[in-house]
Amino acid sequence: MLPSGSQEIDAVRFHSLSLELADRFPLAESASKLLYQATVAYARMNDFAAATATAARMVSVWRALCQANPTDDALSGHAHALDTLAGIYRARGMADEVAACLVELVEWHLACGNTVGVAWALRELGALAFRSGDLDNAAKKLTRADELYAEDAEDIWKCRRSTTLVRQGIGIPD
Repeated sequence: MLPSGSQEIDAVRFHSLSLELADRFPLAESASKLLYQATVAYARMNDFAAATATAARMVSVWRALCQANPTDDALSGHAHALDTLAGIYRARGMADEVAACLVELVEWHLACGNTVGVAWALRELGALAFRSGDLDNAAKKLTRADELYAEDAEDIWKCRRSTTLVRQGIGIPD
């Protein structure tokens, strides 16, 4: 499909093969890796409809993996897949869909007891609210993210610092 050094791909074949692999092996991490590569390739070609389809399928692979065996690796893969899909939605200007991905991330991180993951997703929701002009919602999300980061401060000082800077930038005191 991709000769060495070539940037050209048979997009239709690549699309069908990546989705077919995910259909045949719905719990295979390797299927998700191919779907990610397809998503990136489509985004580079500005084919965001195809990128959305492959990213959404990538999320479904990781969601199934998390449901079958909720390990740290599966949660990490699912978070990456949701972040990838959210990135495609961002590129398409689809703020509600970005928020839905982030809300799902919060839910999964809560279910798995990953406080830092919850804080990260809330920070992203706060930034999204800020960009849309919803400053009260942004302040609530960023403040809660900051509180969660403070609960787990040893491992996440850098993340907390970035949230603090954003909060200060919109006028929320420390």
